Amino acid sequence: MELWFNQDGVSGEGMLESRIDSILIGEEEIRERVAGLGEQITQYYSEIGGDLIVVGLLRGCFVFMADLVRHIRYPLTVDFMAVSSYGDGTVSTGDVKIVMDLDASIEGRNVLVVEDIIDTGTTFKKILRMLNNRNPASLKVCTFLNKPSRRTHPVQIDFCGKDIPDEFVCGYGLDYAQEYRNLPYVGVLKQEDIWRVRTISQYLRKIMTRKDVDSSGSSARIFPEMLGCGFFLLPHIILQQS
Repeated sequence: MELWFNQDGVSGEGMLESRIDSILIGEEEIRERVAGLGEQITQYYSEIGGDLIVVGLLRGCFVFMADLVRHIRYPLTVDFMAVSSYGDGTVSTGDVKIVMDLDASIEGRNVLVVEDIIDTGTTFKKILRMLNNRNPASLKVCTFLNKPSRRTHPVQIDFCGKDIPDEFVCGYGLDYAQEYRNLPYVGVLKQEDIWRVRTISQYLRKIMTRKDVDSSGSSARIFPEMLGCGFFLLPHIILQQS
């Protein structure tokens, strides 16, 4: 199999934008929706009172959460959790692994979980179950984006920025193969780029799990086959294997 990347859009000015098929949510709409969410959250917690901790699910939430908390006019603290469930970068396996846990206890506290996007709900429902087992006073959910057409597990969303169609989106913190997070808008990635990155990821993973590969798990497992087939993706594959 010959795998390669066209140099157009891979390097140089505007390289990210050249891979975007369309803009789904522009910068102005993002600002308006985040401000609106901040007002709703402020009103809700002002009415019920109590200690509020905002929990962000890394990495996708970091841009949205940074904007959101600045629109919440209520005393709060923040903490972060990182979990992994995506095998090839686009489809959740449903197996949740905690990569980074919370620093603070949430027992007896009002917890607001902040997510960038809720898709099938498979992973998110398991995260909520884990958090609920830690006995918070309340557990609420805020997501910037929601894909209701993809839902396979029901999830109660208390604060939602926008429902979107079943498109693979990136930007404003959302990634594909860890790229595009720095786009100031939410865009739809071109299908050919999704296919290329996914194919290369699968190819590299096969190479790294060959029987003649050193079983030590060292990141030094590099082969000539990797040259010319998306070598820049190697760090992402190593992270997924760890």
